Amino acid sequence: MALFHNNHSKKTVTFDECIETVHEYEYDKTEEKNIKKGNQWQETIDLTCREFNRPISQGGCGGDWSILECKLGQLDEPYWCMIGQLWRRLHPNSKRPEEDSDSDSGSDSDSDKCLDR
Repeated sequence: MALFHNNHSKKTVTFDECIETVHEYEYDKTEEKNIKKGNQWQETIDLTCREFNRPISQGGCGGDWSILECKLGQLDEPYWCMIGQLWRRLHPNSKRPEEDSDSDSGSDSDSDKCLDR
């Protein structure tokens, strides 16, 4: 039996008296993972880790960030953490173009760039 002391009232309280209610929750670990990472986290990992450096002729991105962005744009819920980690690994201490407030996005839309590939 553990004893706890309340310094204000000098009363000794047992552990059993401290716990009033214990709540048990059941949850689906897969659902929890999808909430944290996004529903298409596995596809994002495949793109960033396996397919990014694979040649375009073999269905990869050929190391081209714009091709990766087009493929990621087709996903509803990509795993943004993995995308950021790949950018940081490729371009240490550099912001992505969309993060740079000084740059102008230009006239080409993202969908036009993807259709050219």
